[in-house]
Amino acid sequence: MTSLLSRLSLLLPLLALAACDLDADIGSPESPETPETSGSLEVNSLVFEDAQQLSAETSSSDFTSFGDLDSDGHIDMVYISDSSLRWLRGDGEHGMVSGDTAAIDQAVAALAAAGEDDLGFTVGAGSREVYRGTVLPTSGGDRLLVELQVHDNAGTWGVVMGVLSPSDDGAWSASLLAASDSWGGLTPLADIDGDGLSEVIIDMDDTLHIAWGGAAEDTETIGAVTLSSIYPEAWTTTVDGDELGFVYACNWAYGVTEIWSWTPTSGLQLVDDTLYGARAHGAGLQGVASDEVWLMQEEGFQRFVSGSPGSMDFNTHDALTDHWGITTGNFDGSGGLTAVMSGTQALRIDGEDGLEAIPLSVPDFSSYSAAAVDFDGDGLDDILVADGQGISWLENISDE
Repeated sequence: MTSLLSRLSLLLPLLALAACDLDADIGSPESPETPETSGSLEVNSLVFEDAQQLSAETSSSDFTSFGDLDSDGHIDMVYISDSSLRWLRGDGEHGMVSGDTAAIDQAVAALAAAGEDDLGFTVGAGSREVYRGTVLPTSGGDRLLVELQVHDNAGTWGVVMGVLSPSDDGAWSASLLAASDSWGGLTPLADIDGDGLSEVIIDMDDTLHIAWGGAAEDTETIGAVTLSSIYPEAWTTTVDGDELGFVYACNWAYGVTEIWSWTPTSGLQLVDDTLYGARAHGAGLQGVASDEVWLMQEEGFQRFVSGSPGSMDFNTHDALTDHWGITTGNFDGSGGLTAVMSGTQALRIDGEDGLEAIPLSVPDFSSYSAAAVDFDGDGLDDILVADGQGISWLENISDE
């Protein structure tokens, strides 16, 4: 097993921010090609078109994830419905169609069986419920992180977590990362050690582990946390000076209660355990490197400030009237984090001065089920809403 410190020589500079483009070729996780997000398209006001329906398929899932599962160059969407994984394929023509999940379902069943065996289930299969599916960016075809709750016929329960990987013939294989009789979670990182594969955090039994390259056989324990997270979030970013690491939002259910950071040099460090926030946000999707990491708290943002340990800097603005009604992404083309909410003002990072308001025109939408995705590949994130009405696209036309 490779030690953490031996990987220092492999570290790459901070990765460029990757915008999700459903109609353009998808770059690899270690070197995303996003020439239009360098700031040359930066706009000073935001305008979104009325919602256009992309698919009538409905989603009541709290979690959606985006990636290119079939390596066709178009970003797809993954979500949970009826305790199973669902897949919507980007068709390259500003639409989405249902993907065939038969091979994925077989791999999920194999993962569940491996976890049940690890847990010592002896009575026979009871129920299996997928509660989260997350895209793991991977060159040559994105992989999937899958988390299940399993029960046997005697009432024993456990959590099973692993990686599903596609093959050229359309089949999917499963690799077990962890199984436990207590709650835990997985979350993707960008490629930290420079081998071209994204890493994975395993939060299980109040301890964090890194699966390098998402491989079970190359997993290392990096430290203990106060309480394992059921829906963890982490952002790969520069943590101490220019050293690449991650910022981890520790939560149980929907409330973030602790922020931790990690680098190969400094190890795992507690940043703040006195806060309570709704959600963590980065300037890009999880699984790619992010320039900024923020936590929504009350009517403001806690901004992560690099250091050893780092710190959280509180910023607020009059435009923040409802912290549950905010969607963040690269909406202004700067490559940084911009917050869109109801009303006529959006907020973005203003250098070292905190938050800056810019004019906003956006139709009403449910931020609870919204995600920032560059659907049309113009360098500006759009808003995708997945709810009981289907999948809708609010096009960002701020550069017109």
